Amino acid sequence: MLDALASLEQLEARMGTIESETAALAALGDASALVRAEAGLDWEDTDPPDVVVVVVLAAAARALRNPDAAQSEGIGTYNVAYGATSLGGVWLTTNERRAIRRAVSGAASGIGSIELESPWQPEITTVPVDIGGDEMPWATLGEEESV
Repeated sequence: MLDALASLEQLEARMGTIESETAALAALGDASALVRAEAGLDWEDTDPPDVVVVVVLAAAARALRNPDAAQSEGIGTYNVAYGATSLGGVWLTTNERRAIRRAVSGAASGIGSIELESPWQPEITTVPVDIGGDEMPWATLGEEESV
């Protein structure tokens, strides 16, 4: 397993006292593995972008604060609800996945435009109008005859 993308010291700076360094290091390693899988990069020879480190720290802290992935908890006639999609441990939110993809691609959004080139270029001509006035534009494609 590769080294974690964030340090125990960085995690401790965000969380305060860490009860189990072993659990914290495991969470950092797991979060780093998920981030690498999402990004498709390992950052062995370079430092990861800052946003990647932030995501690793957030995912690890979330796993340490809420290891069972409980979504809600009650007191009167005690109840607890768990997330349907998470079995606990480390996971990435949709926004974290999006931030990783942006950091890797350098794109601010998934919206863009491309220019398409068609093999059928219209030929624009004009045709006379029966009732007088200016000629009307007429477009033909390819081998068609213009009127």
